[in-house]
Amino acid sequence: MQQQIDFNTSLSNILTGKKEKASVKQQMEAREITTEAIKKGVCEALEMDEAIIFSSTRKKEIVFARYLILFLCRKLTSMSLNKIGNEFGRDHSTVSQAYKNISKNIIADDRIKNIVDALINKFSTV
Repeated sequence: MQQQIDFNTSLSNILTGKKEKASVKQQMEAREITTEAIKKGVCEALEMDEAIIFSSTRKKEIVFARYLILFLCRKLTSMSLNKIGNEFGRDHSTVSQAYKNISKNIIADDRIKNIVDALINKFSTV
């Protein structure tokens, strides 16, 4: 079977000599990043115990780590909100809330942006 070609972007890229770049999400999917790998990576980076992150505690630093894991799972995998939530014993709305919260904090706080960027880079080089 022949691949379907998007002539608008492909033709203009050929004419201008540009190569199409894969998005971060496409690169991660090609490497098959798992939710377990994301959880371990975040726990290691934040020096936190895996068991406590998905406990019922509402301490700010624990919630941040939990939300960060959910955010990265949504950003770096092709899994649905429901599947991510099920992986961690949470509801899809929790995953959605985590994504919105971290996205908003990335804009407002450079430290959080640096943490997220460093973790994305870590997973993109794995």
